[in-house]
Amino acid sequence: METFFSSVLTRMRKEAGFATAYSFYHDNGGAPVLKVSYRNYLSMEQGKILPTFGRLSRIIFGLRFISKSAPANTLVVAWLKTMAGEEAYGNLLEPIISVKAVSGLSPLHKAMARSLSEKKFFITRERAEVVYANRTNYMCFMALGNDTAEWDPEDLAKKLGLNKQAMKKSLCAMEAVKLVKRLSNGNYVCPLATSHVEFPTLRTAPLCDKAHERMAELVASGKTIYFRRGVIRADLMDLRNFLPLMDLNITTSLTYSITKRTDQSALFAIEGRVIKLMDF
Repeated sequence: METFFSSVLTRMRKEAGFATAYSFYHDNGGAPVLKVSYRNYLSMEQGKILPTFGRLSRIIFGLRFISKSAPANTLVVAWLKTMAGEEAYGNLLEPIISVKAVSGLSPLHKAMARSLSEKKFFITRERAEVVYANRTNYMCFMALGNDTAEWDPEDLAKKLGLNKQAMKKSLCAMEAVKLVKRLSNGNYVCPLATSHVEFPTLRTAPLCDKAHERMAELVASGKTIYFRRGVIRADLMDLRNFLPLMDLNITTSLTYSITKRTDQSALFAIEGRVIKLMDF
């Protein structure tokens, strides 16, 4: 009973790194976030039902697509074709809908995206709230999430320059949501240290503000080793199609990540920003 929309949705879900419909639904927070039951979401992928148009924005965010980008628009067009029928869409809707064709990713970028998607671990909103709750939690997760060794809480606090009691509270909070594991000797390890951790798309202001605050604190304490900036004039809708490529290029830095200390190893913040300066 496959439909055009269900086939596109299923393909995009797999390409995004979610191996099953179950993982996509629950790794995105389930009903509270997607506003549908798992049974109904599965029916969407099976072609039994078509989601209401308003649900598409939540599915797009769940797939980690950038709003109004080419991948997001592709899913919307698939919905319209299925809703209207391909013939009716071609005769009535397509002439009045402007969806610009954009060049896809290069074969190298596609291969890199496939390779990285196999190592993805999607952090639920509940876990993200614990990580972003305070500076100690954030620093603790960033450190353990990049190291496969086991750590004594006091040694970790000393290494990161954090309060020992605050560190113990942070480790307990993260153990409660299974971000770290406490060993029988009292030390802690992070089971996600070898994974490509993906945080949820942050749609609500409080959590989004906390995420920006935590990263800003971390970046302010570091030292810039590379910097590149430019100003261009571009059409906003065209520029949005550059963002997925920029996102993948930044994610590709994971191929350089290590989980064991070396003589020159360090934690590095790698970020990309596009800032609209003014209408012109």
